[in-house]
Amino acid sequence: MEILTVVFCVLSFGLVANCAVDVPDNSGKEFIIAFMDNAFESAVSLNLFLTTNYPSPIQVRISAHPSYLYRLPHRSRTANVRRGLITKVEIPNSFAMQNSSIEFKGVYLSADEEFILYGSNAESASLDAFVALPVDILGQEYIAGSYKSCADTRPALVGLIGVNNNTQIEITPPNGTDIIVMGRSKSSTTVITLNRLETIQIQSNSDVTGTRINSSKPLAVMSGNECANIPCGVHACDHLVEQMYPVDRWGYTFTVVPSAYRQSGDIIRVVGSTDDTVVDITGVPRLVLHKSEFYEFKVLKDAPVFVNASKPIMVLQFTQSQDTDHLRSDPYMMVVPAIEQFSSSYTIATANLPDKVYKNFINIVIKNSSKEDLRVDGAALNGVTWLTIPGTDFTAAQLSVTAGTHRIEHISPIQTFSVFSYGFARYVSYGYPGGLRLANLDVTKCVPNTGQPADGVDNDCDMKIDEELFNGIDDDDDGVIDEDLSSLPPEVDFPKDTVIVSGNASVTHTVTAEAGTPNATGSERCVAYRDITINFTDSINDNGCGMDIQRTWFVQDGCGNIVQATQNMSVYSSWKAFRGDPSFDCTAVLQKVGCNHSTAGRFKKSTYRDTA
Repeated sequence: MEILTVVFCVLSFGLVANCAVDVPDNSGKEFIIAFMDNAFESAVSLNLFLTTNYPSPIQVRISAHPSYLYRLPHRSRTANVRRGLITKVEIPNSFAMQNSSIEFKGVYLSADEEFILYGSNAESASLDAFVALPVDILGQEYIAGSYKSCADTRPALVGLIGVNNNTQIEITPPNGTDIIVMGRSKSSTTVITLNRLETIQIQSNSDVTGTRINSSKPLAVMSGNECANIPCGVHACDHLVEQMYPVDRWGYTFTVVPSAYRQSGDIIRVVGSTDDTVVDITGVPRLVLHKSEFYEFKVLKDAPVFVNASKPIMVLQFTQSQDTDHLRSDPYMMVVPAIEQFSSSYTIATANLPDKVYKNFINIVIKNSSKEDLRVDGAALNGVTWLTIPGTDFTAAQLSVTAGTHRIEHISPIQTFSVFSYGFARYVSYGYPGGLRLANLDVTKCVPNTGQPADGVDNDCDMKIDEELFNGIDDDDDGVIDEDLSSLPPEVDFPKDTVIVSGNASVTHTVTAEAGTPNATGSERCVAYRDITINFTDSINDNGCGMDIQRTWFVQDGCGNIVQATQNMSVYSSWKAFRGDPSFDCTAVLQKVGCNHSTAGRFKKSTYRDTA
């Protein structure tokens, strides 16, 4: 039997083949991060949490600046990472940045395959966590977000980490705000230079939100607070940290879901990237933000809100200090992913300290019509209270989870949602997004292009990312079929056209034995959902000496992608020929194919194109 191979990849001329793609998200092969100052450095615990979506175990290499590498123990220089599990690596507390001078405290992680990285900065009464961004996502323009300093001894912070040598950086504080750079107070733009893995911590006894950072080369930026009271004057403080997204990765629409357990609600900040940005917020009069300006408001317990902007914005969520509701907790800071950057699967880890009892939660935001096929650790969600998000078709759930690792996914890769991981204990809390896509959403620069399946890019400039299956259906109702694919379709070897000779009156058995079946290989992600299924339909016509069969094969992978091809078979009955049926002249058939063998037909080439 000869076969027809169908593979997928969008090449420069538009053909589709199955090939690897570097998707812009929080998974990558290289990371450069650092830890900022916490309230009490002597007791601080700096932790890395690693996982991967790669099916085989991978080894992650961990390094530091040559001048500081001796401080990194050999046991912390490699980590074996497996899919579905979290590997924890402890980093010495001497790697926490201090003061505002240039130091050598960058941490570099790399592997041959993509992995996911979270970090936590913890001491007994001051903790927060962050999701790290891979090097290929880092940019050259940032606007920092944090919460204001309430005490001179606990400043608001911006941490900068050099990715390349000789990176020149302009730092511009918000109007009326003084920042401390290399020990000196600055109220206007200041310029510094960082080399690879060098760090500097910008401090302010005011508020660093709106601080602009522009660099000559890509840069990693952390932001937060050494230990913030939210609001000021309310006991107690907690460390705040998040890694900032480059401005070109900000979004337009957001859902904000308050923290479970807390009775006092959360504080939200919306930061503008561009002048004249119109912002609509549930329950708030329309407002206009200019570049680096922010608006602060409060969301009440069990009352999610929708935020929509005319230009890209950043949304920050803060839970409040313990004495706002007298529950065991404290502030955390979290960057809220835009709806445009939602993904369809997440692996998260609780960032718990060993000496405390935590209440751990995840918030999930998903379209109401898609929630039934959501899975947490492989199980459907039953008995869950869903919160309506006004002005949208999204709904939200607040789930209590056990300490450890959790996998949250949807059975369809085109159904995206968001996950936020957070937890509370006495005088501490942590919070971070479980992950996100990080496509460039600048619609003014978007050019429709063919792209590649599952490339994490808005190929058709509709503010949606990887929204279709390869199934012949217009999944996103934009009038175009099978564009901007969410996953790689299966690679299939289809049987070729063939001529078959049956040695007896029944040809059914012969066709079953000799026609062949497709051999299919699915992508890693789709195989993890469900097994590949293979079906066919036949159109049969009597050719006088047997039958002509047009068989249409349908190969469907676990994601719902469907690859199909047609196989033409001419089946001749040598029994009819030898019987000398007076109704038919089969002499020509016998001369062509003989009486007891089959021969393959000619190859038939099939080409599939992404129609974006």
